[in-house]
Amino acid sequence: QINCIGYIFPNQGPAGVIQLRALLAERLPVPSVIIRVNERLLRNQIWFESSDIASPPLNPKSRLLLFGDAATSGTSIYKAALIAQNFGAKCDTAFVIYDRQQGAKEKLHPKGIKLNSFWNKEMFVERGELEKQDIDVKSSRVEFESIKSAIDP
Repeated sequence: QINCIGYIFPNQGPAGVIQLRALLAERLPVPSVIIRVNERLLRNQIWFESSDIASPPLNPKSRLLLFGDAATSGTSIYKAALIAQNFGAKCDTAFVIYDRQQGAKEKLHPKGIKLNSFWNKEMFVERGELEKQDIDVKSSRVEFESIKSAIDP
């Protein structure tokens, strides 16, 4: 059972993730954290509420659900899972609003992370809402493979 939600904070900035966190916090009765996937200092990778500092929600008993806006290569999701694991949390499930279907699900699965999405590219293709140029876009992102622990068995 999930007892914490980790919102993935990628490069784009905090506005979207903070709004998303606020919206879901009203509806989900579990603590949440913001995980800064591109922060290099361990102490700054996880953002807690000031009231959580005495008893942070990430610890070896934590079961974390990752939540993000979109999945492309899976890199940000995997980095967030590694950060959570550094705090002792178990993290094997991620939800995104939109899966671009550019390999994230296939790359995360062998790492023990199940990726779920509310919408994906295939849904929009079937409804005829994407043009050919949108469908044929190939990701040039290869960061997933550049994470040493992502490619080690």
